[in-house]
Amino acid sequence: MIQLSEEAGSDRLMRYKRPPLPQKASFLMPITVHKQENLKNAAYRLEEHIFIECKLTNCHLFYDGGSFQWSNCVFETCEWSFRGAAKDTIQLLATIGLLKAGQVPPQNLQGNAGPVN
Repeated sequence: MIQLSEEAGSDRLMRYKRPPLPQKASFLMPITVHKQENLKNAAYRLEEHIFIECKLTNCHLFYDGGSFQWSNCVFETCEWSFRGAAKDTIQLLATIGLLKAGQVPPQNLQGNAGPVN
């Protein structure tokens, strides 16, 4: 809600007085580091895991739009789910024509991504 307040010495000049911004909640998200692991048939939220030189097979990967990191990894026949801000971004890209309708991530993906902010 925006409140009006009078400027000192003037009854005609009004200024907007903004309410204070809400305090941002701060919490630490536990992050699990996987190094040189072969991971199979599991589900992972990308923001909660760092993968280094790993192979993920038949895994379900969830991405909400936050920071993530992987290095020298292979993803084979993994299922990707985009939620929250990530889903909204994909929807925007499809709407403006930068992402083709029905386009899905490749079944076999290899390489690096990140960094974690």
